[in-house]
Amino acid sequence: MAGLLTLLEPGKEVLAQGLDERFGPAYRRFQDGEAPLIFGAARLGRSFLHHLTRIGVRPLAFCDSDAGKWGTIIEGLPVLSPEQLLGEHRDSLVLVASLTFESEICDFLAANGVKSVLPLVYLNHKRPEVFVSSEYQGSFDYLFLDPTRKQLEELWTLLADDESRRVLEKLVTFRISFDKRLIRQARSSAPQYFEPGVVRLTKEEVFVDCGGYIGDTLEEFLREVNGCFTRAYVFEPDSENFRRLRARTAGLDPARVVLVASGVYDRTGEVGFAASGSTDARVTLGQRCQIPIVALDEFFVGREVPTFIKMDIEGAERQAIAGARRTISEHKPRLALSAYHYANDLWEIPMLVKSLNPDYRLYLRHYTNEILDTVCYAC
Repeated sequence: MAGLLTLLEPGKEVLAQGLDERFGPAYRRFQDGEAPLIFGAARLGRSFLHHLTRIGVRPLAFCDSDAGKWGTIIEGLPVLSPEQLLGEHRDSLVLVASLTFESEICDFLAANGVKSVLPLVYLNHKRPEVFVSSEYQGSFDYLFLDPTRKQLEELWTLLADDESRRVLEKLVTFRISFDKRLIRQARSSAPQYFEPGVVRLTKEEVFVDCGGYIGDTLEEFLREVNGCFTRAYVFEPDSENFRRLRARTAGLDPARVVLVASGVYDRTGEVGFAASGSTDARVTLGQRCQIPIVALDEFFVGREVPTFIKMDIEGAERQAIAGARRTISEHKPRLALSAYHYANDLWEIPMLVKSLNPDYRLYLRHYTNEILDTVCYAC
């Protein structure tokens, strides 16, 4: 832990100044009111446009790598191809509106001589109310709060292996440097949610997949157990994702692979939901669209006790853990929990699990070149 604390010793102001020296020239162009391009025309790019318009900034255009969008108009802005950006706007200010492809876009632009590029991580750091990202929100500032430092110190001592501590150190160092090379160094090449040496599966698994999407994790589970298991329950609330999940699993025995068109939460009932037909569908309070939700403790009354629970539910993990409190404290199922949808998930989700059952051994692994897909294992 001494290494982590040493990293923070220069202090918040000095470290923030280092970030500003790195990105400041491009950011001053934004502050001066220059009309930028937005690279990324999906949900996040449209969010950029909405908030920029609100503060009186009208971007020139979107740019996107999806050829199906080239030449179209999205919310009044033309969508350019990357080649058009390089040909017509190489000297323009570019704002990167992507979590999943942030590094790829930045690397592409840098390799092609585009010098004024502001990545999402820095934009959110400077103007979080405009460049909204729950994954990044507060990720720098949190580290300088006393409660965070205390939790990090405690988590460091609780982690079960050196690799987990190495991953934690890389991810924390990224949060004060915005250097994506550190995330790449933290990345595991193993199957996500099924880290060898951490997750040890048996032939009697009762697998619970919260956030089943279209069945990709289920398929990995079936490979890992070679088809030998007791039962699998897959929860997916997004109607389009569930349709694709059902089609993808059509050949499986429905008595053994149980599909549940519901979200997982801290209670059974309904909750607002922002459907997307993609990986970022999520519980959003106040939405007109309502979905059914279940608490795992209630759902599994009269059913087999879960032996392995995976959760990747776009920021609702804490509520879902609360809804499985009894199962976790009494039965200690193995857990694979996303710990990145909010910046403080990295340390608060492991500590929450440990508070419910102190017998758990905690592990951290990371699975992409971006801030996405950090998993807390409890076994």
